[in-house]
Amino acid sequence: HLVPKEQLARAVAVTVAGATLAFILGVPIATALGHVLGWRLAFVTVGATIVVLTVLVMKFLPRVNHQQPLRTGEIAVPLRRDPSIFGVAIICVITTVLMTGQNLFYTYIVPFVTAVAGFAQSSVALLLLAYGIAGAVGLFLTGVLGAKYPRASLVGSFTLVAVAVLLLGFFPLLGGLVVVALVLWGMAFGGAPALL
Repeated sequence: HLVPKEQLARAVAVTVAGATLAFILGVPIATALGHVLGWRLAFVTVGATIVVLTVLVMKFLPRVNHQQPLRTGEIAVPLRRDPSIFGVAIICVITTVLMTGQNLFYTYIVPFVTAVAGFAQSSVALLLLAYGIAGAVGLFLTGVLGAKYPRASLVGSFTLVAVAVLLLGFFPLLGGLVVVALVLWGMAFGGAPALL
């Protein structure tokens, strides 16, 4: 409702860029805050920042009318008979499964790369930075390609995530391949939420 339909994929990519920036900048900044202020004060600082940003969104984001006016002769359909509900439900299920899997795996990425793949603790920040930058590239590509090829982009994104995670699972001791798989995973997943 805020942008023309042909700009929708780009607009969603821009709004989802916040999550990508959180992976690239937010995690290191929050970690640094935790070391300097202690974890409780770091949480309070992040929470207060979110409240301020919420107020700014409420103040400056324009209100939109979500109701579509009926044309002459149309009859309003009850929500339970709306033919798009099934598709929306499927996307919600896919999103839930994908995000749960992503967050479960990403939560343990540091122990994976250090204890399983054998990387030094000092290289973790660089690996996560590479993942985050790749995610930003993926998000940019989503903004460019998502509007023209939404279904192909989504299928391609899921396929690349699956390939990357399988490579990590089957070849965790091949350091170079792990780096390539992490970058591929970050790039492929970077645009997935916006595509969904």
